[in-house]
Amino acid sequence: MLQDTENPWKIFAEQIGAKYHLSEEGTSRVTGSYRGYVFELKIIFIQAAPKVNLFLTHFELELKQPTDLRLKIYREGILQKLTKLFGTRDIILNDRYFDKKFIVEGSHEDYIKQMLSPDIRATISELGELLMILDGTKLIYEQSGKIIDLNKLYKILDLLVTLATKLE
Repeated sequence: MLQDTENPWKIFAEQIGAKYHLSEEGTSRVTGSYRGYVFELKIIFIQAAPKVNLFLTHFELELKQPTDLRLKIYREGILQKLTKLFGTRDIILNDRYFDKKFIVEGSHEDYIKQMLSPDIRATISELGELLMILDGTKLIYEQSGKIIDLNKLYKILDLLVTLATKLE
C-alpha cells in the first residue's frame, strides 16, 4: 500500500523501467517504452474559469506504423445524446451495456467492431469516464483528475498496447 509521501507515478516509472520527470511547476511526467511501444504519461492543465483549474491524466502511445483508421471512444452523457440527434455517427457494437454507456466514432466500422472485442470493451467499461482517440499515428487516453492507482495506470497502458498490437 502506498503511503501519502510516495509518488505513484515515480513508482510506476521505476517498475516499468521508464523515466520520471518533475517540472519546475510541480507536474509529473513519465516517458519510456513498454512492450515495444514508446509512450508518455502527463498531466494537462485546463483553466476552466479564473482561479478554477482542472487537470487531465493524459497517456499517448506512438504506433509503430501509421494507419488510416480513426477512432474516438467517450462516455455518453446528456450533451452527447443531443449531438447524436444532430448527426454524430455512433458505431453500434451489439453490446447492450457498452453501447448504452459509450459512443464509438470512427472509420472502417467493421474493423473497429472486430478490434473492440468483449475483453477490450470490458476494460474500457471498467475504466469509466474517459476519452480515447486514435489519430493515425498515436493512441491517446484521457481521464479527468490525476490517476494515482498503480493498477489503473498499468490497465490503461496495457489497453493501449493491446489496441496498438491489434492495429499492426
